Formats: sequence, structure tokens, C-alpha cells
Amino acid sequence: KNDRTHIVALGGVARAEYPASGAVICDKDVTVPKEKTVAVNVVILRDKAEIDGGVPVIAEDVVINHLAIMRERYAQMGVWVQYSITTNDPPVTNVPPVDLSDGLDEADFAPSDEGKSLISGLGTPATNDIHLFYVNYLAPLPGSSGIAFDLFSKDYEEKYGNNVFISANEVRPFTPAHEVGHLLWNAAFAHDETNRWSLMWTPTSATNTAIATKRLSQERADKMRDNHLLLP
Repeated sequence: KNDRTHIVALGGVARAEYPASGAVICDKDVTVPKEKTVAVNVVILRDKAEIDGGVPVIAEDVVINHLAIMRERYAQMGVWVQYSITTNDPPVTNVPPVDLSDGLDEADFAPSDEGKSLISGLGTPATNDIHLFYVNYLAPLPGSSGIAFDLFSKDYEEKYGNNVFISANEVRPFTPAHEVGHLLWNAAFAHDETNRWSLMWTPTSATNTAIATKRLSQERADKMRDNHLLLP
């Protein structure tokens, strides 16, 4: 009645109680299923080695808030975001070593050599999960809050796909969810250019309000549901 909307968590139960006739009360329980799961491995980098006084580029509680927003966004399509968080020194065993003193060297359409060293050093060979790396900032991409590399719209080796770099200096509340959306959409460099309320609009909103860039169209959700990263 009155078209009221109720919020319920994936895996939760919604109960409706209403009078069927007279004083007889009817109730109905409905479970909201987790239809699929996506695995997101979050890596927070220190700005340099911990032994040299390095500190995380972003606080873990801020990252957890980003992930809570991500879960809310993908719950719209019945997808549960299963995540883990680790904090690591920049890997220095690969060539070139990852040196964040001048940010993470990054390009627009493919991982830079330094980006590849980061993925090789702290990523995994799995092709059915996502690695999301928080670095201090992306250089030379001033103002860029994040960049994703999917497996399909690529000019790089497959092992570098399914990875996201997030700039701790420029990140917005919806940036991580937006970048993961590129991977689920199989379109690392495409955006929704029609709907300003869309999660895939750019730039994403700076605050989490009712009119923010936080929704997925039915068309977009349908395309994402078939992605190989969504597991039963």
C-alpha cells in the first residue's frame, strides 16, 4: 500500500503482515536470495616499506565504508560482494620496483610497467576474482580516482586483467564500486553517458545522497549478471 519501499539485506527475510479479512491476520516471509557472489581482494599499500616508516595510504575503516557502499550497490542485482583486506609494502622484487614516492605510474588504457609489477607482486593468477589496489595517487593522471583493467577491452596480457587501481588522494565514495562495475560490464573504458543517477556515470558523486550516482539500470544489471566473475 502507498508504494512504500523497504530495505532488506541479501540473505535476509522480509515479513509482510496484513489483515486478510476482519480480524484475521496473515503474514508472509520472503527470503532475499544471494543469487551470485563476486570475490574482491583489497590490497592497501603503504607509501613505502614499513621498516622504513611507511604507513598505509588510506585508513582501513574508510576502505570498509567504500566496500559497504559496494555491497549496497550490487545487492540491487542479487550479487553479494565477498571481500578480504590486506595491507602490504610496495613490492620491490620485480622490475621496475613499485616506488610510490611519486605515485603509481599509470597509463589510460593499459597497465604501466610499474602497474604490472604491482599486479605481479601482490596479485594472484586466478581469473575469477578481482584485485583492488589502493595507492597514494595515480601519475601522471591528475584528478583520476581509479582505473580498471578488464579481460576483454585490452591491449595487454590476460594475467593483468581483473585488476583495479584506486587513488587514495582522489577516491570518492562510489569510486571502487564504479571501477568494479567496469570489470563486471566487460568494458573498462565505457561509461553510462545518459543517466546521471547511474553508478557507471562519470564522475561519480562526491557524497552518498539519494540522488547520487548509485543505481544500475535493468539493462546494465542484465549485462553484468552473465560475467564470469560472478560465481554461484
